[in-house]
Amino acid sequence: MKKKILLPMLLCAGLLLSGCSKGMVVATVNGTRIYESSIKDTITGYLQYYGVYDPTDETYQEFTSQVVDLSLEIAVQNEIIKQKAHEYGLDVLSEDEIAEIETSVDESIQSIKDQYYESAKSADPDGTEESWQQTAQENLEQYMEQAGITRESEIENQKIQAQSLKLYNRVTEGVTVTEEEVRDEYDTRVAEMKETYEETPSSFEQDMMYGSTIYYRPAGFREIKHILISFTDEDSETISELENAGDTEGAEQARQTALANIQEEAQSVLDSLKKDGSNFDEVMEANTDDSSTEPYAVGNLGDDTSYVAEFTEAAFALKKPGDISGLVATDYGYHILYYVGDIQEGAVPYEEVKEYTEEQLLSSKKQQVYQDQLTTWESEMDVQIYADRVNLSNYKTEPTSTYSYGY
Repeated sequence: MKKKILLPMLLCAGLLLSGCSKGMVVATVNGTRIYESSIKDTITGYLQYYGVYDPTDETYQEFTSQVVDLSLEIAVQNEIIKQKAHEYGLDVLSEDEIAEIETSVDESIQSIKDQYYESAKSADPDGTEESWQQTAQENLEQYMEQAGITRESEIENQKIQAQSLKLYNRVTEGVTVTEEEVRDEYDTRVAEMKETYEETPSSFEQDMMYGSTIYYRPAGFREIKHILISFTDEDSETISELENAGDTEGAEQARQTALANIQEEAQSVLDSLKKDGSNFDEVMEANTDDSSTEPYAVGNLGDDTSYVAEFTEAAFALKKPGDISGLVATDYGYHILYYVGDIQEGAVPYEEVKEYTEEQLLSSKKQQVYQDQLTTWESEMDVQIYADRVNLSNYKTEPTSTYSYGY
């Protein structure tokens, strides 16, 4: 049975390890103690993510209480997983598995250091390799200390994750979905997307823009590909600084200068396109500065559109599929648009999304079965939780501009 026990402040003896290095006992599972050190990372992560620097402030009382409860529940479930993995003989990792985990952690830590290194170089371009490396190492150590993580703790976390995956696979190995369930899920998603796009048409633009799986296509949209020749980083920074300073006229002048600086390049790309657009994809792949080469869905939605006005106007100025625009200037640079065709209204054919839908439904079903099993195990175990022993004053921090990089 799970209980919350409210106790006055207790002495270290009996509740803490020798030297109190792990902090208070905040929960037990079948007599196994869970110390505050095991939930510190989770609590700190939530507080930092949501910008809560003083969790003792009454303003955040409800939020911090939820953070503590969630962190304790995660720790309890991790301990249940460890005990069940041991029971089923799944807690023994091979040398290769351990080596893979250690390599993964080392690569993650090195990746964080590399980002600090690049920041150090940008901040002090006249520095030396030694000074950049030293600054990166100091920032890395500061970050890890503030986050309460070590190489060893991350390795242990990943070991738990590996055990959890083995247990997850054991619990869910017999879970399947039927054709009828997949078809029902498809029908549900079609209906939900149709309703969403009718209420908020720009959602379709955004879903297409970010590569979401589409189940329903609304009417009134054009499929547009484009090539972007963007401003130089220096020109973009200048424009941004002037805009932030409220110098609208100066920003516009800088924008015109930025366009002039890339016009020759943009015109050269435009001139390389065949009139029928037959080589558009090839030229786009080689020249666009956009992160995506997938077609966009563009609707004539007025102020509700996801695109700048110049882009939408140019898209709907094209007369027929296959047409190519001239150079279209926006706040991003020059665009060259290609009219692929009109998007046909209606549900996406079932076969086109069947595999994806089946994968998503099966994953969701497995997760629910696994979570239900964890809940059952927890109800069968002797679980004690002592939320009141978490001292939130230990989690006070100062706002900092130091970069934070997660795993």
